Amino acid sequence: MNHAKLRIGKMDANYGLLLLGDGLLNFNLVSQRKSGFWLKGDVRSMLKVDDQWFFGINSLGVESYKLQK
Repeated sequence: MNHAKLRIGKMDANYGLLLLGDGLLNFNLVSQRKSGFWLKGDVRSMLKVDDQWFFGINSLGVESYKLQK
């Protein structure tokens, strides 16, 4: 489902972005190729459990990603 706003239009041109923070409000971009982070669909919720992230995607279910150290 796509809820476009009349003035803005569709907002579906990205598959996700991973920014790693240092705890001091500084963030570094990790490329999608390196991170493996690739979400498709309308993400409606996220939950972090230890080093694993769960993403609720509208009409598609849940996807999970685990940070590789």
